[in-house]
Amino acid sequence: MQRNEEQVHYQKVLEELDVAIVAVVASSREVVFVNKKALEMFGGDQETVASRVSKILSESGGALPPETGGEAQVDGRLLGYTIYPMDDGEMWILLKDITEKRRLRRLADTMTLMQSIESVFAGLLHELGNPLNGIKTAITLLRRDMSRMSPDAINEFLDRILNEVGRMESLLRTMRAFNTVDDIQIEVIDVRQVVETVHRIFHPTFSMRGVHITVRWHEQNTRVYANQIALQQVLINLITNAIDALEGQLNPTVQIIVYRQDDTLFVEVSDNGPGIAKEALEQIFLPFYTTKSGGTGLGLALVKKLLASMGASITATSDGHHGTMMTVALPAVENT
Repeated sequence: MQRNEEQVHYQKVLEELDVAIVAVVASSREVVFVNKKALEMFGGDQETVASRVSKILSESGGALPPETGGEAQVDGRLLGYTIYPMDDGEMWILLKDITEKRRLRRLADTMTLMQSIESVFAGLLHELGNPLNGIKTAITLLRRDMSRMSPDAINEFLDRILNEVGRMESLLRTMRAFNTVDDIQIEVIDVRQVVETVHRIFHPTFSMRGVHITVRWHEQNTRVYANQIALQQVLINLITNAIDALEGQLNPTVQIIVYRQDDTLFVEVSDNGPGIAKEALEQIFLPFYTTKSGGTGLGLALVKKLLASMGASITATSDGHHGTMMTVALPAVENT
């Protein structure tokens, strides 16, 4: 008697829940329980609910692991569902109308995309506008005063024009690199070889600027799935940024640490520069965002895209006062 009372009590609770609940016999697909929310959702009686649930079950593929979830289009709405097979041969199905949630998510994605496009156009306007204004000013002065200028003064204006053209060419080359990222071929490469190559490239720069470089290896198997040229470009960009951040610092140091956790190989590039403010840290991978005087703001954006194309990622950490660490995470080759 007490058991029946408990069942009635639980059934009343399920009836009043603000989640659509339907119970179905697994073998026959017969609906044995429908709460009020499910009836409201499908706008009919138990037979109507049964036909809609049958559609959802057919879309789930009939496979019933311990918990099956998914989405289904029913009567022009998007429903999220979770199916719980029970020991007594029944299936309990929880449903929720997520049409509005999906619409809002798509709206948010569209707004984010539009903001990104606006940011790109604003960046282009700034990065191309500055050198164009410089060129225009130089040409205007030459046109007006060239007859009174000395050859040295004319050459100075021409050099200024060539420098500004070089800035625009550099920007366009970097932007062109974004379009070629998707063509990267993934293969097994050795990170040790890439790091050693980059170290040789920067050796003259380290010596000239008095920067101390240390490389530490905490993993013997440094093979990863990546592209050697792309990874080399990533490290060149990161080390270049680190060196730039050390301008005027005492005992300038760049440190590279390579270690492994599970199936990921990490490459950390850190410096003991002034660090990056928290608000800037959240934006440094956005196109055209830069904290460097004369920077284009495309270097780290390109780094992130290169890594993403290889199934890798990057994170930046800094306390805003003492140094910055860039951590690259690469898919590692299994130990044999």
